[in-house]
Amino acid sequence: NRYDSHGNDGFGKKKAQSKQLIEIVESCTDLFFMDQYGSAFARVIVGNHYEILPIMSSKFSHYVTKQYFDYHNGEEIPNQEALNNAIRVLAAKTEFGNQRRTVYLRSAWRRTGTINYDLTDEEWRQLEITKDGWRIIKSNDSETLFTRFNQTSQVEPDRNYSSDIFDKYLDIMILSDQQRRLLLKVITICYFVPDIPHPLCISYGEQGSCKSTFSEFQKRLIDPSKINLLTIPKDKSEFVRQLHHNYLVAYDNTSYLPPWFSDEICKAVTGVGNSKRKLYSDDEDVIVNYRRCIIINGINNNLTEPDALDRSILIEFERIPKELRKEESKIEIQFEEIRPKLLGYIFDVLVRALQIKA
Repeated sequence: NRYDSHGNDGFGKKKAQSKQLIEIVESCTDLFFMDQYGSAFARVIVGNHYEILPIMSSKFSHYVTKQYFDYHNGEEIPNQEALNNAIRVLAAKTEFGNQRRTVYLRSAWRRTGTINYDLTDEEWRQLEITKDGWRIIKSNDSETLFTRFNQTSQVEPDRNYSSDIFDKYLDIMILSDQQRRLLLKVITICYFVPDIPHPLCISYGEQGSCKSTFSEFQKRLIDPSKINLLTIPKDKSEFVRQLHHNYLVAYDNTSYLPPWFSDEICKAVTGVGNSKRKLYSDDEDVIVNYRRCIIINGINNNLTEPDALDRSILIEFERIPKELRKEESKIEIQFEEIRPKLLGYIFDVLVRALQIKA
């Protein structure tokens, strides 16, 4: 490169800023690729790990800006036009390149018989589960590519747990029925296995029966996010966005279901493709496919369509007696103490399941 850090070539000529931006970003990017939906991504180098960023996202724009700023020792920033042009060129080169990869959300099932689980921490570490055991690996050591939306960091699992750790977790919700407990154990562990139809979990019961707490803890155990409990939207396109952005979707305090909801929730369980118009475009579609884990809670079960009930497991929660009630802060402490140990238990169960499958 005959240009110095200020973009000068020594002969009075200055390289175009957009060209500098492209070269700087390409030098610190491990891979440019198109995902299964036709969106352009970059696997960029951040510190000592990789991160997966959509090229047309604001975060990638910020990444490009920072790389340029650092390259010029904090003495120059790119102008907006040059930045936009550089990103457009990088997106075009990626779109017409020959790299195609599958991008996953939270959990991935590999052809090698491996389950990879995204810990969604700042270092982009993954948990790799095989028939030989489970371990935490760096993003640099994995070919599994994860995208993120509003996910938050998962706690690191703990291998040191008691044999009744799952029962201790269910005891928080004062759930005494043994059949319901067994169903919830099976459902919860299966939620970590991607790309299979997971039954709808419909929890219902009167006020004070711990339905919302159960939904909140399940979400945080499997797919923690900035917003763990959602409201069913009135608009179908917003529903599609919610399911596209969450591996597990938990709908809280449902009392009214839109007419389209039953059919869409059934398709979301078995696997569905949806499209919506691309922003600022009259003819281009954004295609999304998803098969999601879904929890719905309410005082009553409002999902009464036969197709939906065939895909559901109903769990009735009973009102907690006054003498057994605890302060929310104490329950929160209990859950956080149990969560890493319960995760370690669940991942050990999945190891044994992979051994049986093999």
